[in-house]
Amino acid sequence: MLVEIVTDTPHARFAPASRLHVEARGSVLVAASRPHQGRWLLQLAGVDDRDAAEALRGAALSVEVTDDELDVDGEFFPDVRLIGLRARRHGVDGSPGDALGVVAGVLHLPAQDLLEVQTEAGPVVLVPFVRAIVPVVDLAAGLVLIDPPGGLFDDGGGVMVEA
Repeated sequence: MLVEIVTDTPHARFAPASRLHVEARGSVLVAASRPHQGRWLLQLAGVDDRDAAEALRGAALSVEVTDDELDVDGEFFPDVRLIGLRARRHGVDGSPGDALGVVAGVLHLPAQDLLEVQTEAGPVVLVPFVRAIVPVVDLAAGLVLIDPPGGLFDDGGGVMVEA
């Protein structure tokens, strides 16, 4: 089975005997794995033929992570920890300013990650998820503070997509 990865540690995540949770299907053990052209080839215990592998096509695979693995060096995963956070403008004194919307998703692109912020006005604004623009992520308070460049959240500027 060929999988696309969204982890910085595929050798650890896909090591033999690792348990993977399969979206809406339970869990499986990794029997063998190896990198292949930017993706990973996995052999899963109990997935012994092409039909069994085809049944898993498009399913999301995930792993449980421990608390000490989360939020290391400014990293936030899984994305579900960011989705639903209130987005507010970063105030001059560092406090929360005007409401901008809610984080609706995270896009992982080759150049950088983007936060999808669903604005109160309707459109989704794509915000570069870099410290200079998103200086504060406060999971406990349920918010992100954004210091957007001019035009990002203003009418007629920024990168917006219709919801």
